[in-house]
Amino acid sequence: MQCEYPNFKACVDKMTGKVDDPEAYCAVLMRKTEAHCRGKEVMVDIAKLEAEIRDEEKEALELYRKGLAPAPTLYKPLGAIKAQEGGIMTFIASEESEDRMGDIIKIDGWNLENFQKNPVFMFGHNHAMPPIGIVPRVWVEGKQLLHTVRWDEADEFAKAIKGKYERGFMRGISVGFRPIEFGQRKDSKSGGMEFAKQELLEISAVAVPAHPIAIMRSLGDRQFYIPMPALIKEEPLPIDSDELMLHEVIVEMRKAFRK
Repeated sequence: MQCEYPNFKACVDKMTGKVDDPEAYCAVLMRKTEAHCRGKEVMVDIAKLEAEIRDEEKEALELYRKGLAPAPTLYKPLGAIKAQEGGIMTFIASEESEDRMGDIIKIDGWNLENFQKNPVFMFGHNHAMPPIGIVPRVWVEGKQLLHTVRWDEADEFAKAIKGKYERGFMRGISVGFRPIEFGQRKDSKSGGMEFAKQELLEISAVAVPAHPIAIMRSLGDRQFYIPMPALIKEEPLPIDSDELMLHEVIVEMRKAFRK
């Protein structure tokens, strides 16, 4: 069994003109191959994608410096949980130290004013999802930008992510920020930047310590999701066998959605 098509749309595009009803054909085909193909690993060079995005960010920063474009939003997924005591988790959002790109974010340059008016705690910088919590406290201590989280306990997904941190299966934290003052580091062999002043936009829980845009590009048309079967109640479609004729599949699906 082959995983020929990465998604339903790719299958329909390929089969249009080759079969009478490409959507029906692909509905059955993708359903048959889904379980087999779900476990196939897609090899992606995240480091290469991050390098490409790095070049794009530098170009955007230069345009901003020249007054030709607005300030870009940058991401640094290098934070981590610092302590857990009495049910309170403290996180390191950022640290004044050289990261793997050679950049340094000056700790005394953080502008927190606007963030504190709407201190959202997101998941994976995904703005299509509602926040999974808020940040009741964010502060500078030594060379670190620290924060706590008040999780949305009424949201099952937020509770699940909180549990991942409590049990040690997730540790990463990422910040989204708007650069205000910055320049090339003179002492950096890797061409790193120094951000002297920056505005904090949001903080996110992240499972993978990689640039979020690189992760999205690596997925392409595929969608990253965390299955929560206990939260989803679906009535199964009244289809008894994968061997049903294609037109029967469509008929049964239409009946189900009319109910």
